[in-house]
Amino acid sequence: MERSVVRVGVVLAFCACLVVSMRPGQAAPGDPVVRTVTLEEAVASAERAPEMVAARAGEQAAEAAVHVARALPDPELSMATNSINARESVSVLLPLPWPARGPRIEAATADLQTAGRSRDAARASARQGLRVAWFALAAAEDRAQAAGDREGRARRNSEAIAALLAEGRVARLEQVRADAEAALARSDRASADEALRTAAMTLGTLMGLGPGAAVATGGGRPLPEPEGALEESVARAREGSPEIRLELAAADAAASRLRLARRLRVPSLGLNLGAEFNDPTQEGTNRFVGVSVTIPIAAPAAARVALGERDRENALVERARREAVLAAQGAWGRSRAARLRFEVIDNELLPAARQTADLTRLAYQEGKVDVFRLLDAERLLSEAAVDRADAYEAWGAAHADFLRSTGQDAP
Repeated sequence: MERSVVRVGVVLAFCACLVVSMRPGQAAPGDPVVRTVTLEEAVASAERAPEMVAARAGEQAAEAAVHVARALPDPELSMATNSINARESVSVLLPLPWPARGPRIEAATADLQTAGRSRDAARASARQGLRVAWFALAAAEDRAQAAGDREGRARRNSEAIAALLAEGRVARLEQVRADAEAALARSDRASADEALRTAAMTLGTLMGLGPGAAVATGGGRPLPEPEGALEESVARAREGSPEIRLELAAADAAASRLRLARRLRVPSLGLNLGAEFNDPTQEGTNRFVGVSVTIPIAAPAAARVALGERDRENALVERARREAVLAAQGAWGRSRAARLRFEVIDNELLPAARQTADLTRLAYQEGKVDVFRLLDAERLLSEAAVDRADAYEAWGAAHADFLRSTGQDAP
């Protein structure tokens, strides 16, 4: 009677501990809070990227330069006295903004447009990096899930074969092979978990969440979609690529600076006003008005420099067009190849691998196949899941390149 009471007490204590350990929503004090991030949230965080902050600061500086170009030149005040007599003079030189005021404002405005295009290029680069990092994390999560499933199956197989070996129903070779498969599965899972942690840290760092932030993908995962016609993508890249728009703005700015340099070859004028007083040789104050002329000796050489810069920028525009076409063609091809591979794996290979693993396990339980066939079938299932994750990551990276090269990744 006392033994049964003790046994009942032990069972109740074990059940109480089990209930306490299974309470939902309770996390260890040291466990980090995992933040789920959708693809849209990750890409939108590009506005907080350091390169975007720097680009906006450069745009503000270019906007201030436009106000400087619109302002009148600084006047010059000069005062003089003499050591022999008491004559003193005061004069003011007012440089006239003409004839280069219009071209100067035009050049500053072109620089402002270039700064805006530089901001757009920085945004496209940041969005591309965040998009690639998000897809890399999604693929790492799938690989970790596949590695965990494989490790669980290998452990169960090893335990089941160990029990059969204890009963003398299987050979020692099958037990050794199952243990080796379980050890390999454990090592693969450890590698996958570490890769998952690295991918999460990469995305969190790019989003500016701080070191050690725990991040996981959330929301619906976009599936690979058709890329469209190659000719349309190439034509869109030739006109809408952020790099081409930046080079076109830089070429316009160089042309504006050339027009300014050519205008500066014309002599500039200045108005000189002043007065002389305390002159012992004359009565009263002597007032004078004059005109100063600046001879632009170095202006022709400066114009030649501006001409060379304009020609250089025009050549860079053509180079940017070629690079954009190559980038669009390459991204289109990589995206298409990854999409086709993903569709074959997702629609054909993975279902077939699941069915093969199930049928092989059933055949092994019936004694129709050996353990080696079972392990090979389950390894095929794990490799198919990993191949699907690899194809998804490859498509995500290629799709990000495709969106940027064609100028379609706009906020």
